[in-house]
Amino acid sequence: MSPRAGVLPLLECIPEEGARRLALRWIDEACTAGERVIAAHHEDAEALHDLRVALRKLRTVLRTYDEPLGGALAKKRRKKLKELVAETGTARDAEVQIAWLEQVRGELDGGAHRGVAWLAERLVAKRDDAYQSLRDETVPALLVLLPKLRRDLSRYDIEHVVGEARGAGRFADATAALLREQVEDLRDKLRAVHTVEDEALAHEARKDGKRLRYLLEPLKEESIEDAKEIVRRLKGLQDLLGELNDVAVRATLLREEIAQAALERAERLADQAEGHASEGVTATSEGDEQLGLLALVRRTHDRREELFEQLQREWIARDGSLDVLVGSIESLADGLGPKELPREIERKYLLSSMPAHAREHPCTQLDQGYVPGTELHERLRRTKKDGEEHFFRTVKLGRGLSRVEVEEETTREIFAKMWPLTKGKRVRKRRFAVPDGERTWEIDEFLDRELVLAEIELPDEHTEVTLPEWLAPHVVREVTEEPEFVNLRLAK
Repeated sequence: MSPRAGVLPLLECIPEEGARRLALRWIDEACTAGERVIAAHHEDAEALHDLRVALRKLRTVLRTYDEPLGGALAKKRRKKLKELVAETGTARDAEVQIAWLEQVRGELDGGAHRGVAWLAERLVAKRDDAYQSLRDETVPALLVLLPKLRRDLSRYDIEHVVGEARGAGRFADATAALLREQVEDLRDKLRAVHTVEDEALAHEARKDGKRLRYLLEPLKEESIEDAKEIVRRLKGLQDLLGELNDVAVRATLLREEIAQAALERAERLADQAEGHASEGVTATSEGDEQLGLLALVRRTHDRREELFEQLQREWIARDGSLDVLVGSIESLADGLGPKELPREIERKYLLSSMPAHAREHPCTQLDQGYVPGTELHERLRRTKKDGEEHFFRTVKLGRGLSRVEVEEETTREIFAKMWPLTKGKRVRKRRFAVPDGERTWEIDEFLDRELVLAEIELPDEHTEVTLPEWLAPHVVREVTEEPEFVNLRLAK
């Protein structure tokens, strides 16, 4: 998905653009696969698989990016797409069960083979009928509908009011939010699966896992770190939940087929009683159909229990793979953005004098200056403690109790080149760090004027501050909200 020259990378474009790019891609892939289904009959098993995958990816985009897509698609067309996608499932389900019968045929006793052959014949007929319907009705209808969806999604208008802030953001931001939402849904549903009877919840979790995969797969192509590994883990979970769903479908199928076999046997016995039975048909051979189906029921039951135990052991149990998967997806989403800038929450107090108790604790000398600016004032700081020097660049935004603060350590060389820019806007002080329970008071003794300030950093804006006994007698008042005590104002 490398962008054309002059086209923004997928993650950097606005959500309205990114969602449509993905939708158009899956529409094109669905059209190509649909043409293969019509041309190749069911011998090209991958054609139907590819069609269903492309359609699921398309519907995931339409569902999850519903807000940036707005009213691009009429409800009638969305509903029609949903109906046609559902019609592609019959042939796929029959193919899955036929493949399973081929796998277990050689493992059953001779008497059960008649039931397997009877069921296989019915499934093959069902598959062939489903493919005929696909080629004659469903896929042609899709190949009419998909180009209409393409036209609807190929253009869009954005209304913007002059003077108002634009809040579209990046496609990466929208995707990050969706990843967090989807992985939370997946986690909650899987943790609610307690017994093998919770198959409906497991099936819903499987759909959440698929949506997560389809959200993440484009990120692999954008070289997002860890996306490929997360997709691999999701594929493992999806395969397990997929087989569990196939077993549930098989159990329902077998119940229906046992009832049908019993009905057909009753009809044959009735015909026999009336003297119309076919030559060579015996009560024993007639009963073998049901015996074979009952053997398949037992195998299905046992496999269902095995798969559920595996799901509990590998994914849901404490310290299972689910927590690792959720954590890795949340970390990836955090890396996409938007990142929340770190905040500094502190209260500041004016002191009448330097507390003697503070001088008993470690001291750091600070030289800091401010690079001139209209809206942005960068702070340069040099710290000296126990003969070691460190250099920092810091930007603070806001005022009062809670402010954004972004800081990084820099080199001596960069500091030396930038320091002259701060001439006339500098502060020199000694800072004493005094522990107080889980927090620390910082007492600043200014060296270029008579001023002592005390600061304490807090976990949140609602935390109450109790002045310790050694500090309280020196406090004149709190000056957190007084701008004249901000270091930028104090610098000269």
